Amino acid sequence: MKTKNIFLLLLILLVAFLGYSFYKNSKNGQKEQEVNQPTAMSKDPQKEAKDSEPMTKKEVKGIIEEELNENPDIIINALESHVNKQQNAHKQKIQQVIIDHKDQLLNSKNDPKYGDPRSKNTIVTFYDYNCGYCKKMSDVIKQVIDSKEDVYIVFKELPILGEQSMKASMLALVVNKIYPDKFLEFHFALMDDTSNLSLNQKVANISKSLNIDSSKLFKQIENNPSIKRIIDENFDAAKLIGFRSTPTLIVNDELIPGYINYNQLISVLGSNEEGDVNDESSNVQKDDNESDTNSEVIDENNSDNDNNKKDPNNVVNTNNNNQN
Repeated sequence: MKTKNIFLLLLILLVAFLGYSFYKNSKNGQKEQEVNQPTAMSKDPQKEAKDSEPMTKKEVKGIIEEELNENPDIIINALESHVNKQQNAHKQKIQQVIIDHKDQLLNSKNDPKYGDPRSKNTIVTFYDYNCGYCKKMSDVIKQVIDSKEDVYIVFKELPILGEQSMKASMLALVVNKIYPDKFLEFHFALMDDTSNLSLNQKVANISKSLNIDSSKLFKQIENNPSIKRIIDENFDAAKLIGFRSTPTLIVNDELIPGYINYNQLISVLGSNEEGDVNDESSNVQKDDNESDTNSEVIDENNSDNDNNKKDPNNVVNTNNNNQN
């Protein structure tokens, strides 16, 4: 009887195990069928296939055009940002070149100079005696000197307008060599002279008023490679820094191409004193009655222009630096 009961218990357990196994397998099969069959909430297979395809070039172009039409400021802002980045990078590059060659710019023994080298402000001025805007810039430099500003000024001859300009620069450098204490007076007098007289006559008249022997000046510029070498060095400096027009100023470490008036120059000096270098476009602004062009450009042909007494609004358009 006891053996019969044990057998019955085992039989019941076996039936229960087989029943559980069948139930479990049937559930798993149902789940797999549910997974493999699309439900009522599933997307259309054709639509899903279409959505998975990459967009065509035409579709992308259409989206971009639509976005730009709705928001045109996107392209404007992007262009402005790109231009500003390029301008800032170019300006920083120029400033670094100026810093790297500061000793050459400020301390060449052959350049005429004014003021104390220890001054808190420095101006390096490049000019041509026949450049109309250089004459205007000369008036501003004169005002800076007259105002007793704490500034050190280096004068760099850059005769870009032909043979007569070269001759005028060489004569000025000879004055600085023989009569250094009279250079400033000679320089400003030659800049101020807008008459139709020949260069020789202008120099003779100015020399007479300053008690300078003009014959010595003309004799000194004949076959004088040392004087010409000074001018060549100035052309090299201009090329190195990356400008090709007059007037050009370097105020402390900032390049300022073209003419600016006295108030603007004083403002630049002030901003540099505080270590705040403003954007070039804010510093170099013209008076309302000035031309858009405020400089003379290096003359490629280096022609002998006896009529180089340019109107300030005229520019000599060229392509290459004149190294002669």
